[in-house]
Amino acid sequence: MLRRATVRIRILALLAFALIAAAFVPGRPAAAQSIPAYACVQNVANGQYLTQFALTMTAFCKGTDVFAMLAQSNGGYCIQNTNSKEYLTSRASKMSKTCDSNDQYWNLTTKNFSGATVYCIQNRGNNEYLTNKASELSATCDSDKQYWFVNDPGMKCIQNVGSKEYLFKNATSMATKCDANSEIWLVTPYGTTGFYCIQNIHTQEYLTKRATQMSGSCGNDQRWALSGSWSSGAMASTCVQNVSSSEYLTKKASSMASKCDSNDQRWNITVAPYGNIQP
Repeated sequence: MLRRATVRIRILALLAFALIAAAFVPGRPAAAQSIPAYACVQNVANGQYLTQFALTMTAFCKGTDVFAMLAQSNGGYCIQNTNSKEYLTSRASKMSKTCDSNDQYWNLTTKNFSGATVYCIQNRGNNEYLTNKASELSATCDSDKQYWFVNDPGMKCIQNVGSKEYLFKNATSMATKCDANSEIWLVTPYGTTGFYCIQNIHTQEYLTKRATQMSGSCGNDQRWALSGSWSSGAMASTCVQNVSSSEYLTKKASSMASKCDSNDQRWNITVAPYGNIQP
């Protein structure tokens, strides 16, 4: 009996040790559910984003810079630009029209960098990593030059419920559809206040309390309260109220309203149509 108990204790100890050791393995493969279906891919070192052009990067991720992160049965990913429909490949200086070999398959492994989850993006063909220089790959992934944020783009279309028209970049007119950078917006929290900044991705300017003006930054006059609740990245039939003026966005882009009591002041905020966004 004593021997059996001793053996059982040893087995349990070995299992506990194995579990603890596994928890500290660096560079673990990213679980498929942790990678968004569409992403802006930003280098940690220089803050710039991958684009549809293999040799260039950009300081601001627009609709044409979004990538589809396509999980494969082999555990890797095809990384496709949603505008050009081309794929990242083992040659950093070019893109591929197809994704059907290790030259276009990528492994994404997570690392912790200053408390944030970042990714090493390694090509399966040559085992090299994406780096902050768009024209080069690296044999190692051991610094912020090879670390990447792979984040949901968070881009939205903002449609008036009454007119069915969309907010347009210059805030003095509306659009009949939402399929270009001019009609697409970022709706981001203003700190922890519960309010939002609303930024056009084409001009990179913000809605402000004056309906005919935009702003290059988001301060008190650019804070907005939303009356709805988020569900799967969307918000239905919300009032959009400027916190500074207490006035509401209305279907007439050049004016504001003192109250929100009809569909003319209500808005549907939906996820942008990734894959169909024009420059």
